Amino acid sequence: MDLGIWKTYVLGFVVMAIVIGISGSIMSQVRQQQCNTSVAGGGYNAVTGDCFANSTTIASNTSTSGLVGIDTFADWLPTIAVILSAAVVIGIIVHYFV
Repeated sequence: MDLGIWKTYVLGFVVMAIVIGISGSIMSQVRQQQCNTSVAGGGYNAVTGDCFANSTTIASNTSTSGLVGIDTFADWLPTIAVILSAAVVIGIIVHYFV
């Protein structure tokens, strides 16, 4: 077993983590701009990170769902990192001791 192939997996994991972080930041900015500011008391609440109750739109609700999805996917990154690390360790053990 060649351990050189694991470089590709590790690089892919790092790229995936960066993409998730950047996409979460972009989605947050998009949601902020989609709040309805034309109603009285409308706009974006910077403290909670949401639109005010009377200023939500379908677009802001969709952006919120997208952010929840990205957050759920990002929660799996530590698990993926542990599995990737364990696979590398098992590969080293198998390569050198078997």
